[in-house]
Amino acid sequence: MGKRKIAVTEADERVIQWLYHPSPMGTLRLHTKEATYQRLNKLTAAGLIFIVGYIATKGRNRAVYANSRSWKADTIRHEVILSRILLDWGYACVRGKDVDQKLLPDATILDGLHVELDTGSMNHGRVESRLRNYIDSLDPVIVITANPKRKREILRRCDFLQDGLLVCTVSEALAPEVVLEDCNRGHWALEEALRKGLRKPGVSSGTKETKTKEDNVLRQGGQSD
Repeated sequence: MGKRKIAVTEADERVIQWLYHPSPMGTLRLHTKEATYQRLNKLTAAGLIFIVGYIATKGRNRAVYANSRSWKADTIRHEVILSRILLDWGYACVRGKDVDQKLLPDATILDGLHVELDTGSMNHGRVESRLRNYIDSLDPVIVITANPKRKREILRRCDFLQDGLLVCTVSEALAPEVVLEDCNRGHWALEEALRKGLRKPGVSSGTKETKTKEDNVLRQGGQSD
């Protein structure tokens, strides 16, 4: 069956751009009331967005939508958690195939502050090995991990990154006031940590002037197949 040809409205375009971040309807509705099942079904039928996987929520499988087919179904839970966090933070960012292909972070915000999400599926040794890739990088990395115990272990094992590493839990990342911890047990509000990171060589402040969450999302990477 071929794709339906439709007239794409400005509201359709905004929803397509929000779906740079793979999300179920519940996450989308937290950020835009323009996301309706009718609109998503229309855009899916037209081949403008795609169902890239499913997640179980309250005993039901919920479709996850994205504006690219590039997401893998077996990692979709990881991507949905990261989407929720990045949309809550509201900073312009890139992820997926748009990130640095040498470091391969889960996402990069503000042109050089990398983000890694640790859901607890990897052992500590693999997490440490992944973070060793940042030793020669000028860019800092924020690690969002599953629980306080893993946060303490990552900070202990990866202190070789010194002030280039900031860590929080998923719950802390979704709190109204996000607080990150460094290897010296210093605590940083997210905004303060980002300003600190922007003073490091190699990090550009080119997108920092964007003020609102919606503006930030609409300035991120666009639709791709």
